Amino acid sequence: MQIKKLDKGWTLSVLGENVYGIPEAPVETSVPSSVYSTLLEHKLIPDPFYRDNELLATRLLENDFDYETVFTLSADEIADHAVLLRFNGIDTLAEIYLNDVQIGSADNMHRVWEYEITGFVSPDVPNRLRVHLLSPIRYILSENARCPVGASSDAMPGFPHLRKAACMFGWDWGPRLPDAGLFRPVELLLVKTARLESVGIRQVHHRQDGTVTGVYCAPGDSVSEVTDRYGALLYIEPTSRYTLTASTENSYNLSENKYIHVGETLYLKCSDGKHTGAGFVTKVEGTDFTVEV
Repeated sequence: MQIKKLDKGWTLSVLGENVYGIPEAPVETSVPSSVYSTLLEHKLIPDPFYRDNELLATRLLENDFDYETVFTLSADEIADHAVLLRFNGIDTLAEIYLNDVQIGSADNMHRVWEYEITGFVSPDVPNRLRVHLLSPIRYILSENARCPVGASSDAMPGFPHLRKAACMFGWDWGPRLPDAGLFRPVELLLVKTARLESVGIRQVHHRQDGTVTGVYCAPGDSVSEVTDRYGALLYIEPTSRYTLTASTENSYNLSENKYIHVGETLYLKCSDGKHTGAGFVTKVEGTDFTVEV
């Protein structure tokens, strides 16, 4: 899989009349960025955190905005590849257009958005990408009129309707500055074979009954040699047979330590009282578990 970053050559436009009188002419920006950060960089708005500048800065987000860029892919890059467009963070309401065709939309800043664009991208010519950001303020006011919700009295009414950082809408400690933008990288993925889309981790829980096997060594091996070779913390001599017990009391509180989990550290003790160590649970199967030491 090839990854091409789309981080340079972007522009931002403020659409329509606005409280600062900023013209619709696009201004240069890069990604990641936001509306406020870009306009501050171009000195088109004052610092929204100074005095009461927040009041006008908040109203600016009653407008919509456009992020635009162009990119080119060669015929070789497109051949035999699926082409995916990935946004690692869109804040928040957006419509995505490629060569003036809408390929998707977004309504959640807390996730990755990915769109297959294989059939929409043209080889060896500039492809125009436009992200149309819609006003978060207009959205929450509209939704709140339809279905009123409570929540913090320090925040803007209706903010729970939108999957956007709640603090942007104001809090007892913070201003009401519901910014918008492409706040994480944008990438093209050229995928030729299957890929792992996600990895899930599942814990297995079981009561603390089982058999622990240690590291058995050749005659004459020393503790230090075994430790160097296996990274083992517990050494079991090959000429003796021991009963091993495992305890989680140093890892978990008393209410939890009757269970073990895959990946957990267990503290081990041999029946002779001399050999102790630690290991990791690698498998839980029925009433048995296996520990690597």
